Parts: sequence; C-alpha cells; structure tokens
Amino acid sequence: LRNTGEGFAFPSIIVDAADPVALAEGIESATGGARNDDLGDYEVFDRPQRPADVTNLGRIESTPVAIAAVLGCLALLSFAHSVRASSRVSRRSLALLKSLGMGRGSIRSVVTVQTLAPVAVALVVGLPIGVAAGRSAWVALGDRLGIAAGAHVPASLAVFVPVAIVVAAVASLVPARRAARIPAADVLRSE
Repeated sequence: LRNTGEGFAFPSIIVDAADPVALAEGIESATGGARNDDLGDYEVFDRPQRPADVTNLGRIESTPVAIAAVLGCLALLSFAHSVRASSRVSRRSLALLKSLGMGRGSIRSVVTVQTLAPVAVALVVGLPIGVAAGRSAWVALGDRLGIAAGAHVPASLAVFVPVAIVVAAVASLVPARRAARIPAADVLRSE
C-alpha cells in the first residue's frame, strides 16, 4: 500500500481464497475508511494472476537470445572480413619485415597478434561496459513494470571469453598462412 499524494496505490494484492466482501472491507480499513469511489477501480481475482506487462515480457523471452545470435554472427563475419582486409593492406609491411630476416613463423605470429589485439580490447573494455549497461537497463525495466528486477550475469558469459579468443585465432589462420607465403621481392618490386 503506497500513498502517492493523490491517493493510495495498490500495485498488486494477492490473497489466497479471498472473499470479495472481506477484501473490500480490508482495503477500506487499510486506507483509513476511504470508499471505493476514492480508490478508483480495482479487481478481485479468485487466484493470483500475473500483471499483463509481466505476462507479455514472458512471451518475448527468447527474442533477446535470437537477436544476440544474429548480431553475434554478423559481428563474426565482419571481424573475419576485417582480418582478411587488414592482412592485404599490410602486405608491404609484412614483405619488408620478411626481407629484413623475419621467418614465416614470425610473420604468422604478427598477423595472429594483430588479430587478437582488438579482441582483447573488446573483452577487457567492451564486456564490462556491456554487462553494466545490460544490468542497468534490466533494473530500469523492472522498476517500470513494478517487479523486483534482480539482474545477474549468466555463467555462460564465462565461456564466451575463451570462445572469442579461439574464434579470433582461427580467423587469423588463413590470413597468417597467406602472409607467411608472400614473396617479399615481388611485393616490394610492385610497390
């Protein structure tokens, strides 16, 4: 029971096996004798029911997961494309390093490190910001719906970190192999 300044507000009242007359009398006594006209409309249900907003939220429960999966696939494709494009752009630099004595294994390592660096930044900076933003958005939604919104970080997020690193390393395999096979003399001559 809350006094909003304009009257009393009842977000929800759940009473097992409530007698409608007894419930109306209980509300009247809790509000200090206010009549039904002063309280506005309220309904008495035979059994507890969820508010419509909470029921609607439950219906779209799988939507955020589907959206996250689609966005994750798009991000993966974009990342693979950027790795391939950056290795093509840096062909001249890699050929120069190769002509200065860097071996094939070292060239592969350079491309792999160039691939893992943005992933490390995303995991160290982006992941905590994303968790904080998601938590605050969920709490705001819970406050708006009038429910207790205990936000928690799913345990599956701990699996995401090594998976992201492995995916980045796998995405760098083909560009690293191609960069290691670059004939340094041909690349430097064409530039």
